[in-house]
Amino acid sequence: MEEHSAVRCFYEWKTFIGNLDLDCLIAGKVSDRLVWTQRSRFSGDPYFRFYLPVKGSFELVYASEKTVEVRPGEWYLIPPETPFRFRGIVPSTHFWLHFFSRELMKIPGLLAPCTAPVQDPEKAEKNFLELMKVIQDCRSLEVAEEVRHRIVEMILPVVERALERVEYKNVQEGRFAKILDYIDRNLHREIRVEELERFLTLPRAKFSAEFHRAFGVPPKQYITLRRIGRAKYLLIRTPLTIKEIALETGFANEFFFSKVFRKYTRHAPSEYRVFMDYGNSIPRKCD
Repeated sequence: MEEHSAVRCFYEWKTFIGNLDLDCLIAGKVSDRLVWTQRSRFSGDPYFRFYLPVKGSFELVYASEKTVEVRPGEWYLIPPETPFRFRGIVPSTHFWLHFFSRELMKIPGLLAPCTAPVQDPEKAEKNFLELMKVIQDCRSLEVAEEVRHRIVEMILPVVERALERVEYKNVQEGRFAKILDYIDRNLHREIRVEELERFLTLPRAKFSAEFHRAFGVPPKQYITLRRIGRAKYLLIRTPLTIKEIALETGFANEFFFSKVFRKYTRHAPSEYRVFMDYGNSIPRKCD
């Protein structure tokens, strides 16, 4: 007699898991880092950052004056876009990973930095080293899936903890929320400071002073930092030419764009694109 059995696949997070995209950019380890010369000013990145501290500590300082101390014993998942800067405390040795994920950006709890306890530090370090090796050797679909699997395994404790949050806050919920949104929606064109003033109805001098106090830089410089952040994403994940990216991010021409980009990143746009491509050399100070 014929026998037949089946189990229907239905669970709460089925759609989420099916849609979960993880686009790994770069991973590494840095030892005894105390000074971040390239991130002493507020700026945002287009990708998630994931940290495993081994010893020492450093801080992520947000424009809201909130700080997140990154120290051993915890995993740290840092969301994209929200501007922050680094501040060294004790020389830090840590593993780091940068990746894109549209699906993770839909989770409200992940719009602010998230942590989870590291249950087995030695195993965690070993897993991160193995991930770095797998990424370096990634030349096939099978290995690419292994990279994805390893990343999911590492970030899952942080994601699960974030899902337990019922409230979340970040700098974009403060009094400058509409201003930040306006800036990001208009990066393709010139943005004048007087356009921003009307959101708070303050005199020019007072507006600039309050903005500077909140973000650590004047409004014009903040706009430039956001343009650079957008340009980084376009360089990493689109085939647009340098000239097209310059126009897309509000620069008059590719020559001025390249000059400003180098000032803030210490790399020409074309160099940054090569550095962030799979299989190419990695910027030594990228972490």
